[in-house]
Amino acid sequence: MNKVTCAGILVADLIAADLPRVSPPGDITFTPRGIGIHIGGHAANVSADLMGLGMKRGEVNCIGAVGKDIFGSFFEQALARSRVTTRLQWTSGALTSVDLILVVKGEDRRYHCHMGANSLLDPDFVLRSVRRDPPLVFYAGGAGLMSGFDRHLARVLKEVKKLGPVTFVDPVRPHDGSWDFLRQALKWTDIFHCNDLEAKSLTEQAELKDAVRSLLRSGPKIVLVSQGKDGVTAAVSGRLVSLAAFRVETLDPTGAGDAFCAGFIRQAVKKFVRSGSRRLDWRDSDLAEALLEAEAAGAACVTGIGTTSAVTAGNVRRLVAAQGAEVLKSLKIEPL
Repeated sequence: MNKVTCAGILVADLIAADLPRVSPPGDITFTPRGIGIHIGGHAANVSADLMGLGMKRGEVNCIGAVGKDIFGSFFEQALARSRVTTRLQWTSGALTSVDLILVVKGEDRRYHCHMGANSLLDPDFVLRSVRRDPPLVFYAGGAGLMSGFDRHLARVLKEVKKLGPVTFVDPVRPHDGSWDFLRQALKWTDIFHCNDLEAKSLTEQAELKDAVRSLLRSGPKIVLVSQGKDGVTAAVSGRLVSLAAFRVETLDPTGAGDAFCAGFIRQAVKKFVRSGSRRLDWRDSDLAEALLEAEAAGAACVTGIGTTSAVTAGNVRRLVAAQGAEVLKSLKIEPL
C-alpha cells in the first residue's frame, strides 16, 4: 500500500565535502573526500530517507521531472536501489537539475544550482499519479523552485485533499522572490515546514513567534520551523512547542531539513496506521515523540556525505538512546 507520495524537485548533487578552502581564481584545491554524485532535491531526499527509516517497498512513491540525460537515468537507478517507487516525468525541454555543492570544513554549504527540468513539472501529471494510488500523506517539497508547478500548488493541494491524504508542504525561498503562490496554498496545507528565515520572510514578521502564529492562522494544523543548531519550534492548536537539537559532529549539512521532514512523516504514518485516523489534533506527547524522531533524523543526516547516506533507522535509534532523554528535558510548551 502506498503510504507516502513525495512530489517536487529532483536535483543531482555533485558534492565536494570537508574542503580546507574554496580555491581562489586560477588556483587548485584537492578534495580530501573526492567528489561524489548523490540524489538531491526534496522529493528524492524525503523518499529515500523514509525507506532508510524503515518503510517498506511499495509504501513510498516519488514524483518529479527529469531530463532525458545521464542524470535522469541516475535518478531512476538510484531511487530504484532505495526501493522507492518512481513516477518520473521525462522532459525534452530541459536537462535534469544539477547542484554543485562545496562544503568547506566548519562552514555552511555553498550551492551552485541549475533548476532545469524542475521548472517543467506538470501539476496534472502529479494529480494523475496521486489519483491512481492515493497515499496517507502527500508531501510537496521544494515549492518555490518549480515555476510551472508552483502556480498551480493551491489547486493541486485542494484536489489531493479531496482524495483523503494529509498534505505536507516544505518550500524553499522562491526563485523569483515572491511568496504569493504559497500564501494561496496554505489554506489547503495540513502540515507546513520551513526554516526560521523562510518563516519570517513569508509572513513579513520580525519575530519567530509572530511568524509561527501567522502561519497557523493561514490554514495549517501543524507548523514546523527548523532552526539548525537551535533545534525546532512547532505550533499546533494554539500551543507553541520547542525542542533543542541533538549534538553531533557535522560532516555535510546538506539535506538535514529533508531528513527532519522524513522523520516527522514516518512518525505521522505510524500514528495514522495505529489509530485508524488522520486527525492532527495531537496530544503534546505525540508531538514531542514526532519532533524527537525528526530531530534525530536531521542530526543523523549531517554526519554523512550527501543528503541520505546516514539517514537510517539504526543511526536514529542510537542517537535517541544516547541523547533522547536529555533533548526531551529541553521541551517547552507555552500558549501561542
